[in-house]
Amino acid sequence: MSESLLHIRPNYIDYAKVIGMFLVIFAHYYYYYPGMKSATSSLLYSIHAIQLFHMPLFFIISGFLYKEFRSYREELAKIWEKLCIPYVLLCWLSITTYFAFWGGFSWHKLYYTIIRFIMGFDNPYIHLDVVCGAMWFVYALIIIRLIYMAAKKYHVILYLSILIGLVVMHLGNCLPFRMDSALVGFLFFTIGHCGKKWI
Repeated sequence: MSESLLHIRPNYIDYAKVIGMFLVIFAHYYYYYPGMKSATSSLLYSIHAIQLFHMPLFFIISGFLYKEFRSYREELAKIWEKLCIPYVLLCWLSITTYFAFWGGFSWHKLYYTIIRFIMGFDNPYIHLDVVCGAMWFVYALIIIRLIYMAAKKYHVILYLSILIGLVVMHLGNCLPFRMDSALVGFLFFTIGHCGKKWI
């Protein structure tokens, strides 16, 4: 890392990102591992403990690294380039790989998979395998960034989003288009963004 970059972003942020990525992979790998049912109780407790904070940590770091934008056009361009395009490309890569090697192609499956893709893989009425549901957090980040854009002009949106996020955290998954995940993530994103001023 260059000297100029070290002055902009401290090393502990990169360490936290690496630790967070490892914990996400570890928890998901063992959660879906076929032999998980025979795992020791201490391993299961460790995985459940990791799952309590690995995604909040991700959103806190994202909020910490979020920079205030100067123009709406510039922010929309960043959201499109850094979040929307990777989301679309990675989802299509996952979908084509799934159909090519595991799923067996059918127009019916493709149609419902595309609907799930548009909804952020959050449609309880469609009972099909989630092809790339792991991309939900990118979808949630897009919504969070759009909320921050709107909140810059209308501050009430920020407070309303925090309030709805707290209600959704209590109720669980109850909103379509990953709004529930995005609003809960928004709470941790805001903690990271506001906490940056105190560190």
